[in-house]
Amino acid sequence: MSENRLSLNLYGVIIELSFEDREAKERIKHYFRPFLKDSSSPHHVFEIGKKSIRIDEALVNGFHQTSPLLLEEVIFYINVTFWREVKGYLVIHSGAVKKGRKTLLFPGYSGSGKSTLVFWFFINGWEYLSDDLISIEFRSKRICPYPIPLRLKNPPMKISRLLEKISDIRLDFFAWGDESFYYLQPRKSFKEPLWRPEDRYVFIFPHYSPGENFSFRKLNTKETFTQLISHCINFSSHQKEAFELIFNLVEKVAGYDLIYGKFEQIEATRLDEEVFN
Repeated sequence: MSENRLSLNLYGVIIELSFEDREAKERIKHYFRPFLKDSSSPHHVFEIGKKSIRIDEALVNGFHQTSPLLLEEVIFYINVTFWREVKGYLVIHSGAVKKGRKTLLFPGYSGSGKSTLVFWFFINGWEYLSDDLISIEFRSKRICPYPIPLRLKNPPMKISRLLEKISDIRLDFFAWGDESFYYLQPRKSFKEPLWRPEDRYVFIFPHYSPGENFSFRKLNTKETFTQLISHCINFSSHQKEAFELIFNLVEKVAGYDLIYGKFEQIEATRLDEEVFN
């Protein structure tokens, strides 16, 4: 394969990327290293220029025209291609961490605060699984991590200071005007599928809004089902299988609603102790 190209296998979705800029190629190669795999039969071909992206020879624009970073756009289009094309998996917009036989999943929309939660648990000894997407295989019911970098945009000063003290990660920082971007990638990526009957799983649905008072409450099964289904990105493509999978999940996995308005509120609580006691 050409030195300017690389190939990804995202749970069966094969994407070949070619780059005009070597630095961009090296960053994407590192960010997606758990999914690197040579292939001569890609489903889609990305051509990454310095100011443009073509997918299958078509110029793409519109979704993120105002993005300050080409890297953000490349990651965005890789993710979209993945969840649109993947077969046999339900894709959930969610972060996730694990410790031993305990796994926390944080389904939420962009800006809901799930990345902040993932970061907090990671620096407190939990393994990083995903910042943005989690897939569940319909057949085996296994949860499949998506360990590309944890991305923080304009984090509070306290998080920025904490970032400077972490040693077991690769940290990339980008600034654009008044905005700051941090890409965090642990030295070890966890990609193995999860699901053992003896393991314990919990959904925490974050809702971040500056200035809000802290609230944390357990949801009933119906509430968990309603919230979870709203974060299933490819639900419409697999309605029957997805409905059955979600129904079975919420019968076994507890859900909690979390509202917070500042990082210090998360620091002051022990959410893991509350949900796993």
